[in-house]
Amino acid sequence: MQLTAALARMDSQMTRRIQSSEGHVLDDTQVLVSDLYRVITQQRARDLEAINLRFDSTDANNAIKTRQTTEILGTLLQVADLKLK
Repeated sequence: MQLTAALARMDSQMTRRIQSSEGHVLDDTQVLVSDLYRVITQQRARDLEAINLRFDSTDANNAIKTRQTTEILGTLLQVADLKLK
């Protein structure tokens, strides 16, 4: 009888400890998932910003090259026009 009661108390204590540990694990997991989501979101924002900067740089370079090409073509047309006269 005393052995049965002691085993029941021990089983009850183990059950409470397991449930408490389960709660802590779930809380820790939730915190880790939140932290992971935050880190991934921040990294994604940095990656998108880097991509946007590259696009802006590419657009600026293309505009410069287009202007240079236009000026070269204009100069060539002027030279050709002078030779025709």
